[in-house]
Amino acid sequence: KDLANHVFGKNMPPQEQAQKYLPNDREKAVRFEDDWPDEWCLFLKTLSKEDPLSARLGEAWARQRGKGDIVHHIPTKKPYPWDSKWWRKERIEQALMQIASRNQQQLFWYGKEDILGLSGGNILIFLSLCQHIWDVWIRDNRNKYVENELSLPQMDFVIQSVGVRETSNDWYEDIADEKGGKERKLFISYIGTTFYNRLVEDKAMSYPGNNGFSLTVKDWEKNLKIAQFLNDATDYG
Repeated sequence: KDLANHVFGKNMPPQEQAQKYLPNDREKAVRFEDDWPDEWCLFLKTLSKEDPLSARLGEAWARQRGKGDIVHHIPTKKPYPWDSKWWRKERIEQALMQIASRNQQQLFWYGKEDILGLSGGNILIFLSLCQHIWDVWIRDNRNKYVENELSLPQMDFVIQSVGVRETSNDWYEDIADEKGGKERKLFISYIGTTFYNRLVEDKAMSYPGNNGFSLTVKDWEKNLKIAQFLNDATDYG
């Protein structure tokens, strides 16, 4: 009834995703300075072995609270203070990005929701994603593929993630082919790196929405060159 759901599957829960970013040493999910109390560090390290995502959120919570009562009165049962619905929800994606970064892992992109979300309503991008994911699946199953096999395959998260990255790289490289594309490519590279670094280096996760910028109408109107550049960038998607 739902072919996309059958082929791409559902996104795995954030807790499971965090564990896959840290298949061996889950203590890498948390980092401390020398002045952090040993008891609190031990608590978070122990928690990270079971739930690295919760441990990373606990670290951020302590940093935002200035390492006050929380580090000297360690919670003994769930829900932990950082399990507050909205505080946690806003920071899950950033926490996963930081956990992956701390173990030098690339982000996973997979599941029906991710594929449709990355497509952004653009059928060409959706087809491109499908094509690259399918290509990765064929390469991975070259010696297993049966010509008369008629069942629809199910793509695992590794194959989808590789396919997404290959799609992204192709579209990124194609930017330079259009008029003014070299400047737009440099611009995208710069702001992408800037936002990534800001999100990864924000240990307290105090600004999880730091993935965009804005201009005042006044600045926009008095900088015609910048306004034209951004208008062209929008026109080219």
